[in-house]
Amino acid sequence: MILIHKVLLRLGLGLWLATLFLLPGSPDYTPVVQAADDKVEAGLEHVGNTLKLTIGNQAIRRVIELGPQGAKTTAIFNRFTGVNYLANTRTEFRLVLSRELAHEDRTEDLTAQDFTLTGYNWIKQEDTEQQISFNFQASFQGTPVNLALYYQVEAKTSFIRKWFKVAPFQAQGWAIKWSTLEDWNAKPEMTPLGLFQRYGISYSNGHPKIAESDINHSVITTNPDQRFAPTALSRQAMLHTNNQEGLFFFQESLFGDEQFKSDGTLGMGNADFVDPIQGFSSGKSVLGTWLGSPEIGVNRYNDYILNHYAIIKGKPDPVWFSTWYIYENQINESNMLDMLGRMQSAGYYDLLHLDAGWEENAPLQLATSAKKFPNGLSPLLKKMKTTNYSLGIWMNPFSGRYQGYTSYAPFYQQNPQWIYPSPYDPKSDPNNPNYDTKNDPNNPNYDTKDAKYYRITSICPLSGAGDYVRNQLLDLARKTPLDEIYWDGTDWHLGTCRSPEQGWRTPDEEVILTIKYYAKLLDDLRAIRPNLRVVLWSPPPDIHWLAAVDQLQLSDMYTPKLGESERVRRQELYFASLFYPNSTIWGDWYGLSYGRSREDGVGAPINLLKFAEMTQLGNGATQAGGSFDLANAPPELFKFVGKMFTFRKAFAQYFNAYQHILNFPDGKSVDGEAHLINGQGFLLLYNPSNGPITLKLPLDEPSLELNPSKSYTLSDWSNLESGQALTNTSGQTITTTQPSDKVFITVQATDWKIIGVDVPLTLPKK
Repeated sequence: MILIHKVLLRLGLGLWLATLFLLPGSPDYTPVVQAADDKVEAGLEHVGNTLKLTIGNQAIRRVIELGPQGAKTTAIFNRFTGVNYLANTRTEFRLVLSRELAHEDRTEDLTAQDFTLTGYNWIKQEDTEQQISFNFQASFQGTPVNLALYYQVEAKTSFIRKWFKVAPFQAQGWAIKWSTLEDWNAKPEMTPLGLFQRYGISYSNGHPKIAESDINHSVITTNPDQRFAPTALSRQAMLHTNNQEGLFFFQESLFGDEQFKSDGTLGMGNADFVDPIQGFSSGKSVLGTWLGSPEIGVNRYNDYILNHYAIIKGKPDPVWFSTWYIYENQINESNMLDMLGRMQSAGYYDLLHLDAGWEENAPLQLATSAKKFPNGLSPLLKKMKTTNYSLGIWMNPFSGRYQGYTSYAPFYQQNPQWIYPSPYDPKSDPNNPNYDTKNDPNNPNYDTKDAKYYRITSICPLSGAGDYVRNQLLDLARKTPLDEIYWDGTDWHLGTCRSPEQGWRTPDEEVILTIKYYAKLLDDLRAIRPNLRVVLWSPPPDIHWLAAVDQLQLSDMYTPKLGESERVRRQELYFASLFYPNSTIWGDWYGLSYGRSREDGVGAPINLLKFAEMTQLGNGATQAGGSFDLANAPPELFKFVGKMFTFRKAFAQYFNAYQHILNFPDGKSVDGEAHLINGQGFLLLYNPSNGPITLKLPLDEPSLELNPSKSYTLSDWSNLESGQALTNTSGQTITTTQPSDKVFITVQATDWKIIGVDVPLTLPKK
């Protein structure tokens, strides 16, 4: 067992007085533990008046020099290839302080070069994890600043983490606004990994604006086999010019930012707004490597996000019935009790989601009028308890985007100190001579369905309204089986929300404190309901929010007819899953019935209904697959959907994984997706065309990472009930095959194939 040791290093005229425990190793570094497939390495070497830290695992190695001039990374190796990606480090870390609290427009930086090393501490020295911190000191405005810099590596991962903490110090009128964790130049052979852009419209932050119903949907289907393309900037990864290796990166923070540019500069850090006297913890930078095609890099990036950052990991994925798709906001006790009975008869539901229309007069206040829920939620909860159903709710507590469906006008009138007409429309400002009094809820002629007003009124979360909303939600979590929240509107992009009670001093502080308030609120809810899943629709989305919310909605697509709507959805998922874990994308398909007559919805031909349901199996089915008109749907549809959900629940673990196969969906060719874990799982193939299509099974897709020399057992699960023998186009039964073998199968018109790979032939028992 290696002894954990702490050594105080003192600098004096270049003389180091140090006690170092050096272990035998290679001439280049002194490993504490040599990295193997399931182990890590870390070691310190005394070189002149500096220390050299080498830390890594089987995928990545980082070398850092620390001494009188602070710290500097000198190499970042891909251990699969031995290639060093680092050209030079500009600074190992940076702390940015702003003088804006004193109404001065200036900032000052403290960089690694401003700090002097004073000591270090091995925090963990194990085969499975190494963590070490280095202590530094600098001066800011004559005040000592003490900083601890951390490096951490774990076995059976492909990445290294780094972060720092600053001890409290006095700096009146200053605020810590930014921390930089990575600021270096990559070698010329490293280029930004870019995506082939399928959508021509982007948000202001550069995030693609994907398939929204309020814009003319335009998707680029040319070059359907192309997933990647040159780009000037990547926020996910850099690719070696050999196209067979690279480095992915991420900043673990709700306010993280990562940019690798075509000039070779990598910058990673996160915003914040902290008074120095409170102390400060940066986010964590993550660097990881891969060997193989760009698809492997996508896999490693998404695996990291899903398994080491996102909060959704390990949670059940319940089958919803969403009231919006059938009733919109016209829900009440009577029709909900009726629907619960129909859900129970169907037998495959887990959750009743009450969408907009359950509130009255105020955010998160149940509508208890005679036409709504005069007995509260008690009758529903009593019936739900007999079937073990959980509850989901819709909410838009702050941005007021849906006042035409659920008016908060009385709340506005009673709490004017919490309300602010936002600056989207100057006519919303009472001090403006063009103010339209019809937009004022205090006006007796105020129309609650006035589209202008709900767009321009905000309830300020950093006022007493924040406490009100928090208390309402905590009360719901304690008194109901709350397992899902759909958070609608633009609450996570409110902007300036002035209030007499506002808890912020500058606009930048407001942004930071608002998101922190949301994250803390959700943490408190999950302390009561650990399986709570929170879906957020607040465009533009930000992947860093996945530490606070479970799924992000990337679009709001509902108008296309059946057939087209599911194809548009599959296009979105194919594209977005190149930079989001698939299971963190909310399946926003609006189902069979929303906005459609019976003839165009559940009365459509049964083969079309089955195909529409099946093409959402990988993502979207659990939210919308069961949310159709249960009162008018044909019995055959109930039977089929029951089989579909039985299959999905039995193999639920595989649907947390996603790999790209075949081409970008174009509505003419077979498209598909894979859900494999360690070479086991399913390939889902869909033929949206009007005729049969023959294709080669894409078992050689690089994203599947199948062993080219191994034989895999294949089965046909298309009936959703059991694994059958797979037959190729020549009528031969295919039992085992290697990835390079050419196995041709035919998918019939408007039909699907589910190909099992090394999975049982019967449904697993519960």
